[in-house]
Amino acid sequence: LDADSKELVRKETGWLGFGALSANLLAHPNPDMTDLDISLRRLGLDESVVVMDGTSLRGDAALRGLAQSSWKLEDIDARYAEFVLKFRPLFTASRKTKNIPPELAFMVRTLLIQEYRKILLRDPVLPTELLPEGWHGNAAYQLCRNLYRLVFEPAERYLSTAMVRCHRHRISLLHGLAGLMIHRLRKVK
Repeated sequence: LDADSKELVRKETGWLGFGALSANLLAHPNPDMTDLDISLRRLGLDESVVVMDGTSLRGDAALRGLAQSSWKLEDIDARYAEFVLKFRPLFTASRKTKNIPPELAFMVRTLLIQEYRKILLRDPVLPTELLPEGWHGNAAYQLCRNLYRLVFEPAERYLSTAMVRCHRHRISLLHGLAGLMIHRLRKVK
């Protein structure tokens, strides 16, 4: 592959959780082969890239170090830790109240999922033995799951109400546009 194709493969497979072990070697501990095949086919490089499956025989400490540098795990872990710091107070407050305002619940749920997904898209979801000590990803996952459960019902109520209002507005807007079109068509005749 030429340099541009290599960079394209690196970027595309990076979205799938692959990390660069060297300039010509990308790795993933548990790749989704269907997604990989689709990505390589879309790039037109499915016949140009070698895909292998392997097992490490020894060197667990070296493998852990390689994983940390290949996937920038310190950065991902710091993002998870920041997520926990941001959302834990919301979880604590939400748990104490019995009646979360629906609009607030919707905003919390939207921000929660947006922020968690931004980190999760970078996380290669490595086996525990390859993660650094004190990995914050598990705490972030549990916090996200628990806060989502707390705000789900009121957020859904808000969304349902908003959709009904939007539908009514759309219908009145369509009636207005139809009337305007009929009026203009009559003028044209």
